Amino acid sequence: IMQNLKLSLDILYICYDNSVSQWPPTLKRREGENVTLNCSYTVSASTASLNAYLQWYRKGAEEKIQYILQTYTLSEKTTDSTADGHFSVFLNTTSKTTYLTINTAQLSDSAVYYCALSPTKEHMLLQLDQNHSTTTELPD
Repeated sequence: IMQNLKLSLDILYICYDNSVSQWPPTLKRREGENVTLNCSYTVSASTASLNAYLQWYRKGAEEKIQYILQTYTLSEKTTDSTADGHFSVFLNTTSKTTYLTINTAQLSDSAVYYCALSPTKEHMLLQLDQNHSTTTELPD
């Protein structure tokens, strides 16, 4: 039986001038594929000149929240990755979007993924679930 990863999204907001949002609402990918999560952000005019931190976290079932990576809006470095290369992050300041890529995703990557823009504490949730019955490919 082919095992798949299913990614679902819920967005939570705390009202500030700064915000984050995630799309698409659902992703399904096969185990072993690279999975990219998108998080767009807006910053208010009063905080645009400050260095905003875009952070990625995840929380697996019955696990504590784990920090993955972060990037900065005023940094010259727009990419970073974990030491093992399993996760990588890219920041596009023109489109105001940060991308988290899970390289060669495994079922153990099933979790709720959070994108946070500090200091606002807005975040989004992305849940990966195991799906044994069907395979659904999303357009690129």
